[in-house]
Amino acid sequence: MSTRCRVAVKNPDNTYHSIYIHYDGYPTNDGPDGVGKTLVHHYTDPELVNEMISLGNASQLGATLLQTCFYGRDRKEPGTDAILAESIHDLFAQAENCGAEWIYVFENNRWKYHHAQNDGTSWFMLK
Repeated sequence: MSTRCRVAVKNPDNTYHSIYIHYDGYPTNDGPDGVGKTLVHHYTDPELVNEMISLGNASQLGATLLQTCFYGRDRKEPGTDAILAESIHDLFAQAENCGAEWIYVFENNRWKYHHAQNDGTSWFMLK
């Protein structure tokens, strides 16, 4: 069973570049594998976050980019690049289109998250 998510970076022009991650998309868990926990512990440098996004969609997120299985880089699958959302509403629509349960956004050097089926007004900070 998979818990899908979208991971995004907010751009200076208020657009978002995001990728899809198939497994372990929940914000926290007791083990080391949840996307939320991995983001807050291993992906806090803006350059690293942008590099992760530039590699496109992934099967799962590892503690390093080398430990992450990216569909394009590692499995040579086409059509797996990051996509642009013109607004937060577009980002939620993209999450819905891929069946994502969670959305993560890197903004002001911090991660926030939201359940994708809610209205988008109540964000939580990852700690």
